[in-house]
Amino acid sequence: MKNKTVNLSLYALFICSFLLPTLCCQQLKMPGRHCFSPLIFFDALPPQPIYTNWRASSWDRTGKNIDCIQIAPGQTSTLARLSGPGEITHLWFTYAGEEYASRLVVLRIFWDGASLPAVEAPVGDFFLSAHGLNLDVEARPIVVTNSGAAKNCYLIMPFKRSALVELRNEGFQQVTVYYHIDYRKTSRRAFSGLYFHAKYHQQFPTDGWIDLDLDLAQRAQADHIVNQEPNIRGQGNYTILDVCGTGYYIGCTLGVHSRAVGWWGEGDDMIFIDGAITPTLHGTGTEDYFNNAWGLHAYMTPLYGVPHYEAYVKGGQSCVYRFHLDDPIAFKRSIQVTIEHGHANSRSDDYSSVAYWYQTEPGDSFGYLGPARGRMTARMVDTMDHVATLRQTYELEREGHTAQAAEICEQRLRHDTAPVRSEVIKFLLARLALKLGQTDKAKSLLQEIADHSDSGYRRRIAQDMLYLFESTNNALILINGDDIYNAYLDGMPIGSGTLFEGCKRFRVTLKPGRHTLAIRCRNIILFGGVIAEVLMLDSSTITDNDWLVTDEQIEDWELHTDDITSWRPVMEYGTHYDHVVYSYQMNVLEWTGTGAQWIWDERNYIDGHILYFKRDFIVNEEAWRQTVPYSLL
Repeated sequence: MKNKTVNLSLYALFICSFLLPTLCCQQLKMPGRHCFSPLIFFDALPPQPIYTNWRASSWDRTGKNIDCIQIAPGQTSTLARLSGPGEITHLWFTYAGEEYASRLVVLRIFWDGASLPAVEAPVGDFFLSAHGLNLDVEARPIVVTNSGAAKNCYLIMPFKRSALVELRNEGFQQVTVYYHIDYRKTSRRAFSGLYFHAKYHQQFPTDGWIDLDLDLAQRAQADHIVNQEPNIRGQGNYTILDVCGTGYYIGCTLGVHSRAVGWWGEGDDMIFIDGAITPTLHGTGTEDYFNNAWGLHAYMTPLYGVPHYEAYVKGGQSCVYRFHLDDPIAFKRSIQVTIEHGHANSRSDDYSSVAYWYQTEPGDSFGYLGPARGRMTARMVDTMDHVATLRQTYELEREGHTAQAAEICEQRLRHDTAPVRSEVIKFLLARLALKLGQTDKAKSLLQEIADHSDSGYRRRIAQDMLYLFESTNNALILINGDDIYNAYLDGMPIGSGTLFEGCKRFRVTLKPGRHTLAIRCRNIILFGGVIAEVLMLDSSTITDNDWLVTDEQIEDWELHTDDITSWRPVMEYGTHYDHVVYSYQMNVLEWTGTGAQWIWDERNYIDGHILYFKRDFIVNEEAWRQTVPYSLL
């Protein structure tokens, strides 16, 4: 009997250890609690399904393979209008757009017809990547993979009557978005009464009282003064969440952009519940709240982590997250989640955050996004200005305003000391100098990069372009093709490549006379198209006729022929989706300085389809001392 009693007790303990967490999870409706044991999973399922599964997505309604939507600057797109009762179980996004689109594209969700959104945050910040970055994340409720491209959220988002999911593009260029919104329809009695909320908040900068210009040694000497400053009630703390109502706070992500050298994370977390004057929960330091110790470093776990960390440097950027899925913080009337910015709020850094919580009200007024430009830190603005310079230079050069484009590059070069960006500008300036007849200046800029760049990639580009100076017959042919391409010059192969390699440079020798550049493109997943340009130092390439294209295998197709009846003009000049500067072009523009356009034919949608492009041009001996490189396009 004794042995049976012991065995029954052990069995009961075993069952409870598995089933109680599941029952508690169902009772609290705390999403994100993944059940890893098959026993728990099957015990939690009823004998008959009590819901049906559905999905709203960006699939191509025409049946083709353009499974995305385009959102123009200033435009709001409705991704889903769902009828309840139900609950969203999974969000998946990926998108292509301008620099910092992750901070400029805003996710909004409204529950049950509420006038105020319950979710309002830049997409990147919502998925735990501050500062417009795209980071891989391995948290339990939010997982991001493929260098930040594939963004997934598994937090359960219940609603009683309706859900409205929107994306608003508050940036400066069109954005291409692919998405899945998985949800299930349930019975009305399954609604827990709690609505999911997520709100962005920022303070650029926080209101600190230490001199920002102190160097690291001086800051260390001042620490004893800072550490003696009292802060009991959290006046001046950075606010992560401040709402009235009833619910559970389940976590946050925090982004910090350092405006001064030194450690920014000495601030305590202070959480005030139901009107408390002093903190109900008072922590011991920023890294402690985010479950680390003695500073931070890059790491990730299911409930807390640091996807990105730049330590004690001025201008450094860091992202941290913490989830309370196993210990949700309950509030009945109100909650304020705050944190010091440096001990006793001594530092004046840029703070941004997204808070995640559940409450009984479907919408709330916490958080204010403000204008898009206001969400940019100084470092982000500087990078955006650099990209704007590239775009402006590109347009001016295409319109023939070469001197004005060069002047803008000169101004940017004096302002921007970041090595990578300044070298990109030098490439552009070298090209413009060639067009203006300033050969020595162009050679000097390229030689600087070839001799001093920390990047082997950029050194090789500079060396390729310096190849032009070795002989008047030397030329570079610049090509990027979609998806797999083979290039021929006068019928002889000069090289091959793929779209994903970016622009490649092929060294050739071009004597005066007629030449034919021909490119065979095999489509795999995208469009059939190509970017191509011929660069020479002391001669011009003069166009006889436009690019031609065919999908027929013609004998000697790669050679110049007088019979072109079976060829047709390419359908489009420009870019996919009519972008002003598409990513392929920007890739070419940044690293080679080419002004070539993307040429393509939308008839090449079929996987494995092959297109043949060619164009005749003349190297004009008489123009050698009068002209400079002329774009094929």
